[in-house]
Amino acid sequence: MTSVADRGVTSTSTGHIRAGAAVTSAGGGPTLAFLADRRACLRTVHGRSVGTWSRTGSTTFAYKIKEAMMDSDGTQTGWVHIDQNATATASSFTSVGDSTVTDMNGNYLGTSPGRVSATYDAAATRC
Repeated sequence: MTSVADRGVTSTSTGHIRAGAAVTSAGGGPTLAFLADRRACLRTVHGRSVGTWSRTGSTTFAYKIKEAMMDSDGTQTGWVHIDQNATATASSFTSVGDSTVTDMNGNYLGTSPGRVSATYDAAATRC
């Protein structure tokens, strides 16, 4: 299963964030974008997943993304519901939270803790 669930992210403002890659791709790993309209976008080798983000404090924010879960053949087998709370610095962020995994019918398969660390990258892929 390929997921950003075990990688953490943080940011102080809207913009594009390139996540630290636990899964590599031609583009250098997963990319997260936090847009002014409060969309949170995740791009991986398997495509784009969209969710929302909100500021929770002067240097904190939260984001939720519903990511397609793929098997090794690239077939979607379910969903990873990413729910992270982030703390930001001027150039990076770290987030932690739990991700809930469901099958294609929405049946609960499990929960996994996750941590994301990322740095701000103005050239990162847009949503």
